[in-house]
Amino acid sequence: MVSTKERTQKQIEADLLQKNNESAVPGATVQEVLGPMENWHLRVGDYEFFLNPMTAHWMFYDPVHHCWVRSGHQAGEGSFVLDDMGELSFTPADSPVPVAPIAIPKWQKDPQYQPFFDLEVKYVQLLESFKFQDISEDDFVQSVHQLRLQDPQGIWWQIRPEDGGWYRWDGTQWVDDVPYQTE
Repeated sequence: MVSTKERTQKQIEADLLQKNNESAVPGATVQEVLGPMENWHLRVGDYEFFLNPMTAHWMFYDPVHHCWVRSGHQAGEGSFVLDDMGELSFTPADSPVPVAPIAIPKWQKDPQYQPFFDLEVKYVQLLESFKFQDISEDDFVQSVHQLRLQDPQGIWWQIRPEDGGWYRWDGTQWVDDVPYQTE
């Protein structure tokens, strides 16, 4: 869902920076801190993006597969722009010229990582449900704790409710880790 009040990528990223710099209000819910989910949506032409406020990763909506996919870019790295032909590209923050059309990074196409991306999409969907008050904070946390999988090496992974990052089970406890390496 995109807000009828369209906001620029710069405005959305500035809001994230402001939220990160604000002091936490004791007892505030995630929704009270981050505001409505539509505040984190961006439309560039026919393309729809979502800035995950918990991880600062930009995701784009893949209409063919009906899911959110990581764009490979984080807040502050640059801008999504349309060229004269309507093609989407990315301009790095330190460059005035778009460098290349947006493409899904090779590591994101690797089928061994797809189960992780599928769980990340479910996390974003749960986060949206929580933000729109469709589920309580307790239900959100319980549901996110269900988002776990075992990789081909037998290692268990689980998404962290607080930010959408990953935990790895080391045999005795959950530890912060990353299940896939980016290029």
